[in-house]
Amino acid sequence: MRAAKRTGPFGAILMRRLVPVHRGMRIVFAALLIVAVSVLGFGLYWQHRLSPVMKAQGVDLIPAPLELVAVESVRSVDLGFATFDLPAGFVGELVRHDDSLFVSVLSNPESRPGLTICPPLSNTDPEVNRFVQDYARFMEGSTPSLFEIRKRALYAQPFSIWSVPFRGLKRSQADTVLLALKLPETGGVTRLRVFESADIGIIISDRPEFSEVRLADKRSGVEQAFLLSAGAGNAVELASTLVRSYRFTTTERGEGDLLPLLAKTGIRQHLSIGGSGAPMDEASRLEAVAAQVRKRREKRADSKER
Repeated sequence: MRAAKRTGPFGAILMRRLVPVHRGMRIVFAALLIVAVSVLGFGLYWQHRLSPVMKAQGVDLIPAPLELVAVESVRSVDLGFATFDLPAGFVGELVRHDDSLFVSVLSNPESRPGLTICPPLSNTDPEVNRFVQDYARFMEGSTPSLFEIRKRALYAQPFSIWSVPFRGLKRSQADTVLLALKLPETGGVTRLRVFESADIGIIISDRPEFSEVRLADKRSGVEQAFLLSAGAGNAVELASTLVRSYRFTTTERGEGDLLPLLAKTGIRQHLSIGGSGAPMDEASRLEAVAAQVRKRREKRADSKER
């Protein structure tokens, strides 16, 4: 009654209507506060979960363009399934390690190989194809090649979880996947360089102990890595000769089909364990790889028999 006398009949009616509105605003404010706290908690949770990826060493590296150089003197190499040139400075005997597609240039039987040529990887390999398909789900456009995925991963940069609303969820998911792929590629890497033409892609990853020159032949859909020990040669010269000369010369892709082609070249087989040649740490690594190769081959043979 006192409120009605002070405000009049219209004031009393307004007060009665404002009371539920005020209560409703309090409820809305409380709900918004709960949502804000939930979003903050969710953001902090994922920021903590993604922190090892976003702050890992090397994950913020950005590749620099690779400038090719002229190499006047070269030596030709024929692996039976691929031909290419090497700078003439890579002197020594070519040897193939154990029952594998690893080939090294041994200039000194008592020291670590200056250059090791790794087995080729094909986009048609079931394991590679499965890998590509798994990660292609997070990327826009047509299904990329293995080299394209590697390249996108190397150019990916860390981002804050709080930028997701502005970046978009799909792009954030794709970049998170690419950064997870970049992590093992850049661990211990001090410098990255990339070259790409219509036919060839090159990625050079420099580490204190060695440099990896990874070549992707777009014509054949094959990748091959060349491991160059520190001080054994110039990675840019090696990449330059490979760009101008590399040819994958067979339609075969399976390891069981490539091994006989390598053997026919006459390149001497070198037993890593217990023999002269690569030092024991390198020999052990190659032997472990060769064991995995043999195991995969036996597994494939068993599956075919079934």
